[in-house]
Amino acid sequence: MLAGKRIVALSMAVGVIATANLTTATDKLDKPLNATIDFTEHKFDFGFMPNGSSAMHTYYIENKGVDTLRIIKVTPSCGCTSAPLSKSDIAPGEISSLDVIFDSGKFMGRIEKKVTIMSNDPVDPVSDVYFSAMVDKPHPMLSATPSVVDGTPVSGNKTATSFKVKITNTGAEPLELKVVDGGEPYLDAKLSRDRVPAGQSVDLVVKYKSPHGSLKKPWYSVTVETNDPQKQRLTIPLFIPTS
Repeated sequence: MLAGKRIVALSMAVGVIATANLTTATDKLDKPLNATIDFTEHKFDFGFMPNGSSAMHTYYIENKGVDTLRIIKVTPSCGCTSAPLSKSDIAPGEISSLDVIFDSGKFMGRIEKKVTIMSNDPVDPVSDVYFSAMVDKPHPMLSATPSVVDGTPVSGNKTATSFKVKITNTGAEPLELKVVDGGEPYLDAKLSRDRVPAGQSVDLVVKYKSPHGSLKKPWYSVTVETNDPQKQRLTIPLFIPTS
C-alpha cells in the first residue's frame, strides 16, 4: 500500500515538473519581442555647401530594448545618397553608426532628403532620418578657402594628415562660430578662435582622428554654425583618398 502511494506521489511530481517546463517553454514562445530602436537625432542640416562634392553626417542607432535589434534594410530616398551601416545586429544597449553620404552632383538650391531604416522593432518597424542642404549658393556671411578640401597627394608626396581652411566673415557684424559636425568619428576639427570680427578670418584645422588607412570612405565634411538668428551653417567637404 505504501509503495502504491509513493508511485502515485512520484507520478504527480513528474506531472507538475512537466507542466512547469511546458509553461516555461510556452512563455518563451509567447513572449513579445522587445527590441527598441532609438536615434540620437533624426534631422541634420548641412547648410550652405558647394555642388560637385559630397558631405557626410553620422547618425547613431541605439537599441534600448532587451532583445537584439536587427536592421533589415536601409533605403535612401535618392540615388545621390549612400548610407552604409557599421553593423546590422545591435545588442541591447549597443550602438551602430549610419554614415549618410550626400553627393551634391549638379543640384542647386534647397534640397531635403531622407533615409528609411527598416528593423525588427515591433512598435516602430520603419524609421526615417532626414538631412537638408542649400547647394551651390553662397553663404550670406561666410566664405571658406578652399571651399572643398582635396586631400589627393601631389606626385611624390605623402598624403597629408591635417588640413587648414580659412573661414572669413564677409558680413558687416562680428560673428561667433562653432563646429556642429567635425567629421566624427573619423576626423577632429577645431576653430582657432570662436569670435570673428567683420572682414576677418579664422582657421579651421582638420586632422585625422586615427592613423591614415583606417578611413573607409573618400568623402567627409565639417559643418560650422553661426550665431545669427537663423543659425546659418556652412559645410566644407573633404576628399581624402583611402589609399
